[in-house]
Amino acid sequence: MATSRWWKVFLTATLGLVLYGCGGQRPLPAPSALTGVRTAFDEYDPNLSANGRYLVFTSNRDNSHNVYLYDLQSRRLINLPGLNSEQFTAVQPAVSNNGRFIVFVSNRLGKSEIFLYDRETRGFENISRGNPGDVRNPSISGDGGTIAYEQNSLGQWDVEVFLRGENAPLDVEETPAPAQ
Repeated sequence: MATSRWWKVFLTATLGLVLYGCGGQRPLPAPSALTGVRTAFDEYDPNLSANGRYLVFTSNRDNSHNVYLYDLQSRRLINLPGLNSEQFTAVQPAVSNNGRFIVFVSNRLGKSEIFLYDRETRGFENISRGNPGDVRNPSISGDGGTIAYEQNSLGQWDVEVFLRGENAPLDVEETPAPAQ
């Protein structure tokens, strides 16, 4: 166990140095500034919003695989009413820029499906509806208008891109009007 943890730290540090050396927009924080979600439960499938503010992940709290949203700025979990259920799993989440939309894999309909959860309306949309195969690894654009995922309906894994449509609400930050 200790060896496994050491390797994770080593690989994370190495990847950080490589990414920093590639001239990314933001330098990596100093080790003392690192933050995360550390509990007595298993947390996995982490995914950051494109702006780096929100962290979405899966945890086995309450003996079920559920999705959690953590605000890295305020350092607190954000409530996701109606998303998690003891009867269904929710794994492999991804989050839009401002945390409004979360896509995830769930077995709510008896097989793996990609769902979109809207925090504002608390509603769900089945993105992979009608796909006869398995699905996995969803991702979402910053504005929430485009979702990509893997599917194997043709006997091999392929990538599907789902456009939510021109009338779909988007996750866009309201910018204040300039003072006159």
